[in-house]
Amino acid sequence: MHFKLPKGFGAVRIYDRYYWGIVTSDGHRLVEGFFVSPQAEFAACNDRGLYCSHPAIGSSRRTPGEIHIVTETDVPYAMGGGCLYVHLEFDVESKKLDILCNSPM
Repeated sequence: MHFKLPKGFGAVRIYDRYYWGIVTSDGHRLVEGFFVSPQAEFAACNDRGLYCSHPAIGSSRRTPGEIHIVTETDVPYAMGGGCLYVHLEFDVESKKLDILCNSPM
């Protein structure tokens, strides 16, 4: 499957990528994703401080471009930042993929 990334996104391989699956109330199976650029100026973490994406907070073994399979409750988040933080949603049945950058700061 090929898709066009939003303008300003950069190379996918440098982003930390977090993926999880959900089933909506109407039964659609979705794969969700949250991508974090290593150029982000602040960390994207979840409420429990897990899966922090910033090298100063994350594991010392952390390298850019890591892939994480997480539960919905362990997804990191960030506000603002534009294409330093990217959300995606893939509908398994329709094969529709939506990709969008976070809102600007």
